Amino acid sequence: MLSHFWIGWNLEHIIINEGADVSQVVLFICYEIWRIRNTRCSEGIEIRSASECYKSAIKAVCNFNSAQNDLLQSPNQSVPIPASNIRWCLPSAGSYKMNVDAAGPSDDGKWGLAVVIRDVQGFVSATGCWCLPILPNSDIAEAMAMLKGLKFAKEPLFLNIQEESDSSNMIMAIKDKHLVSVYLETLAEDCVKLSSSFNSITFTHVRRVANQAAHYLAKFALSCNSDFVWVEETPSCISAIVSFDLLANSA
Repeated sequence: MLSHFWIGWNLEHIIINEGADVSQVVLFICYEIWRIRNTRCSEGIEIRSASECYKSAIKAVCNFNSAQNDLLQSPNQSVPIPASNIRWCLPSAGSYKMNVDAAGPSDDGKWGLAVVIRDVQGFVSATGCWCLPILPNSDIAEAMAMLKGLKFAKEPLFLNIQEESDSSNMIMAIKDKHLVSVYLETLAEDCVKLSSSFNSITFTHVRRVANQAAHYLAKFALSCNSDFVWVEETPSCISAIVSFDLLANSA
């Protein structure tokens, strides 16, 4: 009890007397310690080193601040919620919905790729985003996003996947490779080969408005110029979109 009081007193002291940056880092470290403790107790996973805990907390701070900056810099689009009857839909029973997208190019030719995997209730199971160097065009970037997504989903063993992309050319390449360029056809063949790793998989074209989570996560990767992976966590930069999708599907 005394230790709890001491910790509480110190946290209060830091929040009142230290700057916002220091307080933010300390609070994220506390959350990370709490999360690691819960994971250790419930799943028996070995506790990571203090340096890894600190790096994870700093990553969370950067993620949060980047999302906040995006909102402040785009006041007219502060909440990227689609005003449309078209919406993201839940996967069928026993399946996971995997949305992929690419964003770019940046001024130096880089592209952001992203995958968002959600369960039958609409909750995020895993997400990943990557920043890649120069790619020839948007079709190739979308194809790379799909290929990355399939490799990403294969590792945690999501066996039944409903894949969605807002790239009609890539979906067409999957279904009829003769209608696309040779380079895109090659990437489509790689995707088809990976498809054999799953018990069942479908490929569907959707409108951008139904692919918002993957789209904004790809933009996040591009803005950070870095790669990130989250498991059973929702990145703060897409939390509003995921929440909206949940509400829309419960209506």
